Amino acid sequence: MKTKQPSIAIIIAPYHEKIAEKMYKTAVAECEARSYKIVEIVTVPGCFEMPLAVANVLDAHKLDGVIVLGMIEKGETLHGQMMAGSVFEALIDLQLDTRVPIGMGIIGPGATPKQGLVRAEGSARQAVEAVAAMIANK
Repeated sequence: MKTKQPSIAIIIAPYHEKIAEKMYKTAVAECEARSYKIVEIVTVPGCFEMPLAVANVLDAHKLDGVIVLGMIEKGETLHGQMMAGSVFEALIDLQLDTRVPIGMGIIGPGATPKQGLVRAEGSARQAVEAVAAMIANK
């Protein structure tokens, strides 16, 4: 019996270009290693735009999972914390409403660019692993 190849979308915020590039390459390699079909790759200006991009790809495609990649940097104010809380809550709501797992590969809030570079590959890998675990549990 042939099993269906899972369909995945990747949403990436390349504001921190080097970090985003490492995350993207890692996520693609992890998806390829699992024989996931990457249906769409969407670039958004920043993490704040991710929930809308996720909603749009879920409306456009029948997906088995979505991977979100980006970083919310530590700033001098609480802006990043406030934004992250809103973004994370919106992504959780999308998961619950659609029953499609979203792999959270967003570093921060509160990370520095140096910390982001160190965490980029691991965060992307964990985002794909989270989706893979949820697909396996369906």
